[in-house]
Amino acid sequence: RGQKRSGSAIVAEMWESLGHRQSSLLLRSETYSTRQEAMVARRVVGEERIERLCVFTASYHLARTRRLFEEHFSPGRVCVLAPEASLREATEQERAWILEGTVAPATMELERKRERRWERLETLVRPLPTAFRWGLECQAGRLLRRSTDPR
Repeated sequence: RGQKRSGSAIVAEMWESLGHRQSSLLLRSETYSTRQEAMVARRVVGEERIERLCVFTASYHLARTRRLFEEHFSPGRVCVLAPEASLREATEQERAWILEGTVAPATMELERKRERRWERLETLVRPLPTAFRWGLECQAGRLLRRSTDPR
């Protein structure tokens, strides 16, 4: 939250520093909400004929991310993990990045409260037609991103 660069730009830089070509990544930076990320991911997975997708997100955001992505993908096509889940298999450099990005306890509690609010809002809009609800969620994400953007 509040980073100045998109997550895809950060990942691309890390990927390249591990000796891989950025051209081997499918980067997207047009999203403003988890709902929109799931929608774009579904489109890209279809276009690129990708069989399975793994989504990494902060641990406080796992449940909602899993729920939203599962609405867009058939069972077994997507897994949602916190980066900490890969610590055991990570290289020393990757481990350092994961630990550096681990959320502090105070921030974790604040974010968990925000997640609960999002869940309540999702419950309120669930009766609306799907396309309208998804569009509303995307717009809400865009507005919230602008309001928390540090620039």
